[in-house]
Amino acid sequence: MAGGNYGWPIREGEHCLDVKAPLSDVATCASTDKAGKPLIDPVLEYSHADVGIAIVGGESYHGSAIPSLAGTYVFADLSRNWTGATPIGRGSILSATPQSGSGTWAWHKLSIQGDPPLGFVAGLGQGGDGELYLLTRDQLGATGDTGQVLEIVPGG
Repeated sequence: MAGGNYGWPIREGEHCLDVKAPLSDVATCASTDKAGKPLIDPVLEYSHADVGIAIVGGESYHGSAIPSLAGTYVFADLSRNWTGATPIGRGSILSATPQSGSGTWAWHKLSIQGDPPLGFVAGLGQGGDGELYLLTRDQLGATGDTGQVLEIVPGG
């Protein structure tokens, strides 16, 4: 639902959130926003421990290069390593199959041939041809000149 409250900063996905300690588990939280309106449940979520810390972009796949992704929602995560003082760039690419009705969508990680480190994933976008492109960088934040644009192609 456009314009609704999906929980931030009360919760992240379906998980209660303490923004001052975002990696800690919080047992309970409000189910409404400050105006008393119910929070809207997400269609997609994962825990920090399972994947990473932040979805940074996603697109419904409309290309032809990877037929197995047709109709799926492909998205990326910034990094799966944020527990130390210095975050390490280890981004992920994932996909989910949209479901009709309510409830969360099942998702899975996409494998990358050779399992190369992606660094920090800054975004994921779609070209005019329907193919997907990943934006990565070796440094956290918009600094330096380590950025790359990678096309997502089928393994072989």
